[in-house]
Amino acid sequence: MVKTKVRTAPVGIEAALRESEQRLCWLASIIDSSDNAVVSKNLDGVITSWNTGAERIFGYSASEAIGRPVTLVIPPDRQSEERDILTQIRRGQRIDHFETVRQHKQGSLIVVSLTVSPVKDANGKIFGAAKVARDITEQNQEAARAGAAAQYLVWAFEEVEKAGNQKAAQHVRTALKALGVRIPTAD
Repeated sequence: MVKTKVRTAPVGIEAALRESEQRLCWLASIIDSSDNAVVSKNLDGVITSWNTGAERIFGYSASEAIGRPVTLVIPPDRQSEERDILTQIRRGQRIDHFETVRQHKQGSLIVVSLTVSPVKDANGKIFGAAKVARDITEQNQEAARAGAAAQYLVWAFEEVEKAGNQKAAQHVRTALKALGVRIPTAD
């Protein structure tokens, strides 16, 4: 009978591996539960990961997006942005809060704020990029509506002042100040 000795990893290494695995699962859970699109791509612009936030914002499932070029969600008139982004990533530069437009699977346009960071291997060599996209379409629409309302109030202020109704003009002036709108002066 031949006796063999079974080698097992030291307990400390096993514990460290378990802890590392738990940490990776925890980070993956955070990324997957984000409302923001979190996408990774290689230096050729091919999608390598796609979270549920990306599915919600862009309309493509992970299985539809992974392995395809990220230009999948970039409107034709903005394709050059991706080339510029990849050029910066290859140089090790991060892109912070770049406001642009992307396209949903159904064709609608989405205003997004992008942050793109280089992803490096253990030796510090850049091999891809991590992209976080936040849908700011609704924010931009609200800002446009507020701007239109402020313009209307400015017009109303001018009309009320022309009519000589100082009490109404004061109410409109108060509303404009509350909105932080510069009040026109008659010079």
